[in-house]
Amino acid sequence: RPRLYEPRGNVPNAVWEAIWPWVPANCRVYDPHLIYVPVTDGTSLRTCLEKCKKNKDAAMVFFAYGKNSDIMGGFSPTIWVRSSGYLDLLSFARAAEDAFVFRRLQGGAVDVYPWTGSNQMLLQASEMHGLIFGGDDAAIHINQDLQRATSSASKSFNSPPLLPTGGHQADVDAGQSVGDWFEIVRFEVFALK
Repeated sequence: RPRLYEPRGNVPNAVWEAIWPWVPANCRVYDPHLIYVPVTDGTSLRTCLEKCKKNKDAAMVFFAYGKNSDIMGGFSPTIWVRSSGYLDLLSFARAAEDAFVFRRLQGGAVDVYPWTGSNQMLLQASEMHGLIFGGDDAAIHINQDLQRATSSASKSFNSPPLLPTGGHQADVDAGQSVGDWFEIVRFEVFALK
């Protein structure tokens, strides 16, 4: 797992240990630094994007926590940046194919879904639409107040909906698009620097 500095955030060591080998070697030389958490920084997407802007050259790992110890998140070769649509992958300093999403349901094993390259939709961020990761249905969509999220089956990662909504675990297991919003208990953004 990576070397973590205070504040460490709430990510369990088992989750770091499961996802860290998926982070490309050229990014693993950096350490994750917690740069944004609504509990201390407020639930303003504008603040989140400003903190990310200060780390504009960094890759990122982000985590959204649901109920029942559920966690979903992703690794991106570029950090959240304000956009009016999906970012142009050619503008990235690192390859988009290193991106992935992951989930851990109810404290169980971590499932990782790597970038498929089947579309050009990795991420977008706007104060109107929130944070969106993955396309042809967003693997992770966090609303603009950073308090609710939804997850759908996404072509970008060939992933099922990552977290259950309203207790419909069967929908997640069957890989069906769920689309219902659920409350985020906690949200964290780490810059690799």
